[in-house]
Amino acid sequence: MVWSLVLACLAGCKKREAESVPVPVPAPAVQAAGQGEDALLRALSVRDGEPTCASFAALVPDDPVGALIRVVDTVELPPVAPMRAAQCLVAAHAEAAEATLTRWMTEPGSEGYVRVVLAGWDQIPTPVAVRIATVGLAGPHAGLVQASVRAAVAPELRALAP
Repeated sequence: MVWSLVLACLAGCKKREAESVPVPVPAPAVQAAGQGEDALLRALSVRDGEPTCASFAALVPDDPVGALIRVVDTVELPPVAPMRAAQCLVAAHAEAAEATLTRWMTEPGSEGYVRVVLAGWDQIPTPVAVRIATVGLAGPHAGLVQASVRAAVAPELRALAP
């Protein structure tokens, strides 16, 4: 008895689906990422091995900094991809990515990226590091930045510590 009701309902549902008016669905938005950025995301997502920042940059030779920033800003999964991209921005492109690194210092939800910057002070040109640290000392991650600049190798960064 129950099965006959279920089958009758399914038959009725299918009939209604066939009779329904199709609703136009907009085409998906075209992604800004090209083949190089798709390859970059795949390379950043690899679990085994540790590709280098130079190998990542070679995948998007026209705009490696922009591509890495887009990964950080838009990719959530796998989480290793944006973190590796952030590490490359710090280690290999800090000067060109200074605005992004500074932005992380001012955003409350960017503690993970702030920690990447703090771990990379020695890889960032000192004048850039000083500017970023100065902003960080006035931002939501001031406690982390204070502890980091106190322990920094560069005397210019240690001088910023309150």
